[in-house]
Amino acid sequence: MSVTKDDFARYVWENEMLLRENAMLEAYLAREKEISAREGPTEPPPSTSHKSKRPGSRAQRRRAGSTTLTLEKKIFIAEKEIKAQNVHLAEIEEEYQSESINYKAMTGETEVRITEIKREAYEFKRSVLSKGFIWSKGGPATRKVPADAVIKYYDSKIKSKDMLVTKLQARNKVIAAQVAKMESQLNNKNHSEETLSPIDFRQLMIENESFSQTIDAKNKDLLKIKVSTTKMGQMLTDKRQLLVGLQDEAVSLRKRIAYQEAREKKLRDVSENLEYPESVG
Repeated sequence: MSVTKDDFARYVWENEMLLRENAMLEAYLAREKEISAREGPTEPPPSTSHKSKRPGSRAQRRRAGSTTLTLEKKIFIAEKEIKAQNVHLAEIEEEYQSESINYKAMTGETEVRITEIKREAYEFKRSVLSKGFIWSKGGPATRKVPADAVIKYYDSKIKSKDMLVTKLQARNKVIAAQVAKMESQLNNKNHSEETLSPIDFRQLMIENESFSQTIDAKNKDLLKIKVSTTKMGQMLTDKRQLLVGLQDEAVSLRKRIAYQEAREKKLRDVSENLEYPESVG
């Protein structure tokens, strides 16, 4: 008997469906085996398998002696696989959100650090480099930075860092003392086996919820203030850079004016010297 094109297409489709079912069944069995080894036996699938009694098609005749999955068992396995995939997708989404939060925090920290570096560069330029412009007389300008200005600048920075370290160490000691005090109170409470009444517990829950809402609101306000402070700091840095440029331009103009005045005075002296002999003659 010859195989028609429709029969061949049907065989291919049945083969693809069997491959997909086998892949899903293998994944299900592997997952159930892992769960059973870790947590013990789980819910078994419905045991309503059947054998084909009266095969009609050639494919069914080939599978006549083998046990096939019933529709109920296929649905059970498919639901299990869908649930497992949903859990896996939820884990991936949670991991992505966690990484996204970390990247945002790193980006914010980097932006703050960039702003601090710009501010320190501006302060160094204002405190050291601006004082190091020494103009030589009768020749081109030379750029020299006095060593004492550099040493003084870095000494002040080191002192400020030392003060910050001391302040943080003191704060760390205070926090450690508070933690020790709270742990001592908790241990005393556990030893005394104090219990809260339902009314007290409910009141504490209400107060805790109120405090949580207040803290969330304060955190949002603090975040807005930080963003606004960063923007204002950037604007202030830009204005300071503009001011430095204007100051440099003003210095250049003063030098040009002084040069023109000196030149005019020199020309005036020359003119007076030229007019003096004529008056004598």
